[in-house]
Amino acid sequence: MYHFKISGEITSDGYYGFSPVMLETHLEVADGEDILIDINSVGGCMNSGLSIYAKIKRYAKENNATITTRSDGFVASIATAIFLAGDKRIVNEFMQPFVHEPRFSYSNAETADDFRKDYMDLEQSRNILAEFYSKNTNLSKEEAIALMENDTWITADRCLEIGFATEIEKLSQAENKIVASIKSNLKINKNDYKMKKSEIEKEVKASFFDKIISAFGGEVKDNLKNELSIKTSDQAEIVFSEIDDLTELEVGLTATIDGEKAEGTHLVEVQDEKKELVFSAGQLTDIKTVEVEDNEEDEESIEDKIDAKLKAIESKFNKKIKSLEKENEILKEKNSQTDKFFNKLKGISSEFDEKLKKAKKVKETEEPEEEQSIFGEVLSKYNKN
Repeated sequence: MYHFKISGEITSDGYYGFSPVMLETHLEVADGEDILIDINSVGGCMNSGLSIYAKIKRYAKENNATITTRSDGFVASIATAIFLAGDKRIVNEFMQPFVHEPRFSYSNAETADDFRKDYMDLEQSRNILAEFYSKNTNLSKEEAIALMENDTWITADRCLEIGFATEIEKLSQAENKIVASIKSNLKINKNDYKMKKSEIEKEVKASFFDKIISAFGGEVKDNLKNELSIKTSDQAEIVFSEIDDLTELEVGLTATIDGEKAEGTHLVEVQDEKKELVFSAGQLTDIKTVEVEDNEEDEESIEDKIDAKLKAIESKFNKKIKSLEKENEILKEKNSQTDKFFNKLKGISSEFDEKLKKAKKVKETEEPEEEQSIFGEVLSKYNKN
């Protein structure tokens, strides 16, 4: 699963915040994988937000991919439309999504007709959003308009009720529960060979990540972190969204099985040992060791498994590097366009100053008209360029 974040204002150009062009870079790197999107945005441009929604839905359809959106802070204004692009939509119990009527960030209206047109544009935008909410939730169009008119913060429970979210992330339980390490629930393994193998795997992996962090900074570690999936003996998939490594497996974690909250007892293989994972209401409540005959592995098999893990980590890291390189190219192009624009303004200013000096020789009564004519001439020339 490919994981990225949408944060800041939703914009059209990407100079700041998040734009449709930046999304396209992430979708290209995701390359057909399922996607997890963390959202922390106060909203922004309505057209850009709906464009991002459409691109995500199109990607999911073309690649048969599952999209999960999760509130990681504010999910406000048009960012709610992006949140609704998820097949699985997770809100947490503290951050409440916010909806309101569309507004102009600025208007050049001066006459009654101008203001009338602004009114009609806003009313049309409100109807588009209300229709959008009604098609992506259990709300009617009228109910959606009422929520927007009242500038509504939607509670987590209400999100589930109206179909805005499919799941609530209970953060308080995770923080207040004293969790027990998996090691305290297992018998001590006296097989020196297996202990040595486990230590080698941890040492090699730690060394690899240390090199990455040293070269690119600590933020890379956060970006590479992903969820952990474990196959059960009957080929069901247990997904832990809070960890990405088996060594972090412990009582108290939450998990899903085939998209639903995990329930019951499931047999899995954890670090070459058979374990029974016991779940209740989506939470891991016990980890039991299943006694089986020891099957020794040779050193070559150990190295193969280490190589496979390293290749998986390296592949994920390379994908992130490609994403950062593409974003850097986009920023360079934007900076180039900005430089060209300011150079153009300098040219206009310089030529206008020259024309103005010549105009001062004209009679005083003709001066305002002459200046206006000169300014129009300069602008016309540069607009053609």
